[in-house]
Amino acid sequence: MSTPITAAMVNELRKRTDRPMMECKSALVEAGGEMEKAVDILRIRNKGVGDKRAMNETAEGRVGVSIYPDSAVAAVVELRCESAPVAKSDHFVALATDIAQHVASNNPATIDELLGQEIAAGKTVADRIN
Repeated sequence: MSTPITAAMVNELRKRTDRPMMECKSALVEAGGEMEKAVDILRIRNKGVGDKRAMNETAEGRVGVSIYPDSAVAAVVELRCESAPVAKSDHFVALATDIAQHVASNNPATIDELLGQEIAAGKTVADRIN
């Protein structure tokens, strides 16, 4: 028996994934009301969207800066996106800052190494970006 899908559940999934309400509701119905399973369903459904958009010009962006004066360490990270509204969003600004802090504290040698490092419990930098 599946869990009844409430508006609060759909709203929570929408906030977590930034997908349209009807897509979120559909994923929750398919997942039987399980939030994590619904997130995975949306990630799989929308994988192709990222692949299609990979060739789009990323002319906008944000610079994230992190400075640790105690240890004389700093990091400057440029994060690019397709549109100014995205670059100005709170989520994008926080992402740029979080990645700069991560770079300053972990000093990855390459971008591939950075993307594979864990930034939060069970999430890599690549997961956080996606």
